[in-house]
Amino acid sequence: MDVGGGPRPTGRPRTRREVRAPGRAVVVTVLRAPSAARVGWRLVIEPALRSLSWSLICERDGAGGPGAPAEHRVWAGRHEHPEKWRSLLEGLVPHDDAVWDGPLADPRAELAVARELGAALLPRALREGLSADGDAVHTLTVATRGWCAAVPWDALVVDASDTRLLERCRILTEAHPLAAVGRAPAAHRPPPAPGEPDGVVVLDPGPLTDEDPTLAPLYPAGLPPELRDLGQGADLHLSGRDGLGSAELGAVLRERPWARFLYAGHVRPGWPKDPGNVALVLSDGQAADLLPAYDWLDRPDTWPAPERVALIGCGSGDGRASEDVGLPLAALRAGAQLVTATRWVLPADLSEHEPNFTRLVRAVHAAHASTDPVGALRDWQLTELHRWRSSGYALHAPLTWAATTTTVLPDVGEVG
Repeated sequence: MDVGGGPRPTGRPRTRREVRAPGRAVVVTVLRAPSAARVGWRLVIEPALRSLSWSLICERDGAGGPGAPAEHRVWAGRHEHPEKWRSLLEGLVPHDDAVWDGPLADPRAELAVARELGAALLPRALREGLSADGDAVHTLTVATRGWCAAVPWDALVVDASDTRLLERCRILTEAHPLAAVGRAPAAHRPPPAPGEPDGVVVLDPGPLTDEDPTLAPLYPAGLPPELRDLGQGADLHLSGRDGLGSAELGAVLRERPWARFLYAGHVRPGWPKDPGNVALVLSDGQAADLLPAYDWLDRPDTWPAPERVALIGCGSGDGRASEDVGLPLAALRAGAQLVTATRWVLPADLSEHEPNFTRLVRAVHAAHASTDPVGALRDWQLTELHRWRSSGYALHAPLTWAATTTTVLPDVGEVG
């Protein structure tokens, strides 16, 4: 069933500037582009026990040139009994050694899932609007939580030609409503001196050995060359080899106003009823030393966040719980304006010749170092999508490239 079957506007478009959806206030994010019409979409999906409510808002700048009136339209609907889609999502990314046996790593199964979820979760008005107005610059901001947060939005099919959502628009995850409330002020960042790094990169900082696979090193033999030279002198590299606990990380982040912070390593999941326990896995050189989201939220000045933060680990995004209080919110409250995280469990590199995780880290790092991080990461994802279509190789599977989710605070302006 298509969620586009809800009420559709007739006659003159509605002009209300605010629409309340479950647990969220309206925030429409649009891309600044002087040569093209800008269209901002906001999709809110609120799962309940036996139903699924949704609302869709479209705001379009005047297409008739400067001074032309903007368009504002609203749709809403509800689904009863969405259990089928929930069951499908729960089996989307298997855990442990079976992670490569799921549908996101099989071309035929992945396309079938993308078609079904696209028809089910993307309102018809959105799909038709994106397809009919291809010359405009579209940005979709998704606000959801719980099981819907695991949807591979970027990969969903939007039309009969199997066009993916990623090919029609930029896709952002809406910030938690509390992200901008009482957040740490952005630190003034003077340009770095010649030869001085302006970013912090933390790679595989967990304990050197551990029987728990969720804590053991991602790279037991040491970092591959593709990560050892990451940033080429533009970043300060830190790892757990010499001991990098939460206190040491905080000292580095307080040292000066950095431009970027990238973490790539294990993320300990939070408990279902206590999502704030999700944590970055660091190490004192021997045992694991965790940095829980609760601690980061409670003491943002201890771990001040640069403008751009990347948290690349298993399910580092905080939307899966009913209360999305996790690492992205902590980073935003600590000063970040743009946070890239992940939706689900990430597989380690398949092999030396199939470095899927390593390539993801490099892509996110390059995007965050660019002038347009959202656009740069999307370009990489589009390249991976095209390779996936043509080859079907696991190295290019959506299991990796569709896992990312980026949140931009509305006042960032041109950064995203």
